[in-house]
Amino acid sequence: MEGSSLVDVTKFKEKTIELLVQNLTEDDKFHNLETVDIDATVEDLKCILEIESLIPVDQQAIFYKQSELKEDRKKLVDYGIGNNDMLQLTKNNNMI
Repeated sequence: MEGSSLVDVTKFKEKTIELLVQNLTEDDKFHNLETVDIDATVEDLKCILEIESLIPVDQQAIFYKQSELKEDRKKLVDYGIGNNDMLQLTKNNNMI
């Protein structure tokens, strides 16, 4: 299909991961994030979750395997986070 403007969905899917985020502040509500970029940082994830959960970025605490994701500029894959992994989100009330 030369000159086609169709998007190759398989290439797009290879560059994204699906995450399940359990919001511990809202009766364990789950957010299914289907198209998170594979190179996303913790900060990128927090921005997505701010829209989904209405918890401001600076008040979010995100956990993976019982460890908090503290470095906002670190990539999710650097924490070992991959496709279909589950994270936990809480509201950090220790604001200064």
